[in-house]
Parts: sequence; C-alpha cells; structure tokens
Amino acid sequence: MPGDGGAGRRPSRWEGAWLGAGCPPGWGVLFGELVQEACAAVFDGAPRRRDTTDPRNGPAQLTRPSDRPQAVIVRWNGSSRCRSGAVGRLGDGYHPGERPRRVLLRRPSRPRQPSVAHGLLARAERLSELSDLARTDVHARRRLNRSLRERGMEAMLRDRAEDGDRGVLYCLVRLLCETSRTEQARQALNTWSRHGLWDSDRDLMPKWVALMNGRAALNYQLVAAVFLFGLAIGLAWSHAELDSVHAVRRVLHPGSRRRRRAAPGPRRSRSGVG
Repeated sequence: MPGDGGAGRRPSRWEGAWLGAGCPPGWGVLFGELVQEACAAVFDGAPRRRDTTDPRNGPAQLTRPSDRPQAVIVRWNGSSRCRSGAVGRLGDGYHPGERPRRVLLRRPSRPRQPSVAHGLLARAERLSELSDLARTDVHARRRLNRSLRERGMEAMLRDRAEDGDRGVLYCLVRLLCETSRTEQARQALNTWSRHGLWDSDRDLMPKWVALMNGRAALNYQLVAAVFLFGLAIGLAWSHAELDSVHAVRRVLHPGSRRRRRAAPGPRRSRSGVG
C-alpha cells in the first residue's frame, strides 16, 4: 500500500487485520500481477524493480517494498509469513485497469501494545474474563483450558508471539501462568528472549514478565534459606536441651563426676607373684 509507512524496514510484523468490505473472513486483496513476485516483494522485502499497474495510481516504477502494489488474493493463515498454498490469482474477469473491491492490508507503524491484544482476547470466547477468574475459580480455569484447546487460541497466540507481537506474548504468558503452566510460560519467555525479542524493548516489558525467568531461581534460594534457618534453630535448640540436662544432673548428683578412690588392698606385682 503506498504511503503506509515503515519503508526500509523488513516487514516481519503485520497488523493481522484485513481492512475493507465484501471479502470473506481471513481474505484480502493486494495489487499486483504475479503471485510469486508479490509474495517475495511484500513478505520477503526483495528489492525488485518492475512495472506494475495500480488501478488507483496508474503505472509506476517501484523499488521499495512498502510502495510496491500487488494484485493477488492472500489468505490470512494466522501467521505474518506468506505461504504459496495460501495465495492465488484474482478472478478470471479481473483486468489490471479495473478497480477491485477496496480491501487493503495495513502495515502498523509500531508493534502492538498489550491493550490491543487484550481487546482481541475479550472478543474471542471471553478469554480475558476467564483468565481473570481462573486465579481463584477452578471451574473457570477448566473452561479456559477447554477454550484454548478447542478453539486453537493457544496455537494462534504462539504464532503471533513468534512473529514479534509483544501484546499477544504478554497475554499468552499471563494465560499460561493463570492455568498453572508456569513452566511453559518460562520456556516461552526464554525462547523468545534468545531470539532478541526483548533486546530493544526492556522498558516496555511488565515487571511480572521480567521476573518470570528468575522466579525458579528465587524459589530455590528461598527454600534453601528456610532449610538452613530451620537447621540452625534445631541445632541451637538441641544444644540448649543438652546444657539443661547436664545442669540438672549436676544438681541431683553433685559427686557423680568425681573419680572414686580405689579401696586399699594388696598390690599385685607385674610378674603375678603375690
């Protein structure tokens, strides 16, 4: 789409919403002629130079992926990466000079914020409300797990988070934590942090997300500290008990610790002769 911003940046993060009217859900129209070239130009950012005809703007020499129009129908398959099986030509009655239905794919000027992702979850089987209730309600946690599994929401959230959507990642980790799957949430954060997802976004990371990776180590340290503290108290208590027992014995038996003198009698020689 001409003038949609983000020129010079590899289009790895997309809005995920098809704008327009008249198309089936999950489908959108991009202007262009050849499917493979359209996929390579838009989704791979290939710096190709070719003549294309845009019904709105006329012919133009385009070099930037953000300004290059395409002419294919692309199906949204839950991921920002375009695949050959999800792309096809326009209808046989379409000509480059005609004006197709106004359905465009908009590239965001900045990544999604958590509030937008929360709005998506609220519209998808009330997952946001279920996640809030799952903290204290066992039945709500079961309904949340069932909704995530049956509707495929967890897989969709994972795909969107792998594509760099921070807001969806926040919600995914929160849902995993509230459904008693903190280990999977920790692994997800470790995986995406190794890919550099948080390198330039440390200031946008919530505090509970930042502490997620160190929570296990902190728990181990707390357990070790409690164990050592209990061991020290036990040793001190046993030492005090022994001291009190010895004090009572000294009071009751004052001469018990003195060596008794041997009774007088004939001393035997070492040779055994009396």
